[in-house]
Amino acid sequence: MKQLLILCCCILFLIVGCKKEDGPVGPSGILSFDLTTGKSWTYRWTFTTSDSSGTIINRSVDTIIVRIVSTNDSLGSYKGLTRFELQSIIHPEKISKVWYKSVGDSLAEIAYFIQTNSLGFPKSRIQNTRTALQQPSLTSLFPKTIRELMKSKGIQDTAFLRQEIRIVYRFPLSIGKTWTSFKYPFLQTREVIGSEILDRAGNKYQCAKIQTRLPEFGPNIEWFDYVAKEGLIERQVKHDSLAITTADSPEIKGYGHANELLELIQ
Repeated sequence: MKQLLILCCCILFLIVGCKKEDGPVGPSGILSFDLTTGKSWTYRWTFTTSDSSGTIINRSVDTIIVRIVSTNDSLGSYKGLTRFELQSIIHPEKISKVWYKSVGDSLAEIAYFIQTNSLGFPKSRIQNTRTALQQPSLTSLFPKTIRELMKSKGIQDTAFLRQEIRIVYRFPLSIGKTWTSFKYPFLQTREVIGSEILDRAGNKYQCAKIQTRLPEFGPNIEWFDYVAKEGLIERQVKHDSLAITTADSPEIKGYGHANELLELIQ
């Protein structure tokens, strides 16, 4: 019997498995994305938690469909926004929305609407130890790993219109490019650290490899995005200081690992 699958995070366009080659992204880098109404992408999302010995506590898998629904939305004083909708195959009634806008040489997240999945795991699926990261939720910009860590630290991130817009990409995406995504509620920076060719289902994507850093909030989190002119092709997030609690108490019993992977399948 399949384990309850969760629906989660993701932003733009998403993932693939990878083959490394030298220099797929030229000196000019990736200049922009083609954001056209009607485009859609289908991704596989996998989220695995394990204890310090490597024993898997939980593995959740879902298929997420991402669509561009509009390129001319208005929210508050913002006009001409591009709206993405994210939908889970497991819970198709749960649709979240994210709005983006080109701002100068950047693509910024302006607002989002999250429709939370309120279903919990059946008791028969819960082990003696579990983590808050096993609770299902649909997110927009952040990986589930980081959003749940925010909750554990009492940081709220539920605004509809961002108080501070979040710079997702700054073009051109060339090796060595760095930028600050946002400073509130904590600092996030991004850097293009290399380039790779990702090969999946007969398609090759020339990607810039972007490292996201959370120096104050999550210095031990490893977060890498592989981004091509088609958008985000792969995302890998690892967290090696995952607090583990019992099913009945918030008391920390130890620390484990979380691995999150987003993969393009269609």
